[in-house]
Amino acid sequence: HLADELQLMAALIKGMEFPGPSTPGSVHPAMKLLEAAWPVVSTVADAPVCRGDKVVIEAVCEVQKRAVQTARGAAKPLLVTLLTGVDKLFTTTRQAACLEVLATLAE
Repeated sequence: HLADELQLMAALIKGMEFPGPSTPGSVHPAMKLLEAAWPVVSTVADAPVCRGDKVVIEAVCEVQKRAVQTARGAAKPLLVTLLTGVDKLFTTTRQAACLEVLATLAE
C-alpha cells in the first residue's frame, strides 16, 4: 500500500541524523532524500484519489515532518515549498496531520 511505503520513507529519514556538527556547504542526507522524493510526494499529495485517503495524506505529512525534524536548519531552503504544499494540502483535505507539519516548521 502506498501509505506503508511513505511511512517507510519517513522512518528512513528519521534515521538520517548527522553524528556531529555538519560540515559547511554539505547537504543534510534527509534533505537529499526529500529533494529526490519530492516529485513523487507532491504528485501523491496532489492526486484527487490520494487526497481522499486519510492514511495516505497522514503518511505524506509524516515524510515532510520527519524531514524537517531530522534536518532542522538544513531544511530552510525548502521552507517555502513545504509551507505552500502543506497549506494547499490542508486547504483541500482539512487533515490534522497537515497542522503537525506546520507546527514542526514553526519550531
